[in-house]
Amino acid sequence: FLGGWLDWFRERFLSASRYNDTGKVLGFVGDVAHNAICRAVRESGWLQITQQTRDWGIKVTTIHGLSCDLGLITHPRFSTNRRLQRSMLVTDPTLLTRVVREGGDMAMIPAGDGGSSGWTFKTGEKGGAYIDEGLQINNADAHMWIDNIGVDNQNA
Repeated sequence: FLGGWLDWFRERFLSASRYNDTGKVLGFVGDVAHNAICRAVRESGWLQITQQTRDWGIKVTTIHGLSCDLGLITHPRFSTNRRLQRSMLVTDPTLLTRVVREGGDMAMIPAGDGGSSGWTFKTGEKGGAYIDEGLQINNADAHMWIDNIGVDNQNA
């Protein structure tokens, strides 16, 4: 099953985890990818797998035995979108920084009619908040996107 995939993944994971100081990264996966990875890990014999429920009821499957621990989180968007069911985003949240643009701090938008006194949101709410921000990715090599997990390379 997944012939050679774990070896390939281990090599990629080793190069990506060089930038990690925490000893753990997160992988957001679809349900099909999660099942394929767990099956490959169980069959490998050289990796260990544990499951636990973390904050807010999020279930995390942790794979031990790579260069650092990989916590798998099944993401609902990945599981419901057929294109993403066999995909995984590997990231180290400590390498992500929230960046607020200058002057883009939270601004309260007063109720109004869309004119100078405020905005009319399509949701029907007449007041709200607006933040202009982005995400700074440090050490881009430490983040990975992997497609087609669980597909036999010979038949892909």
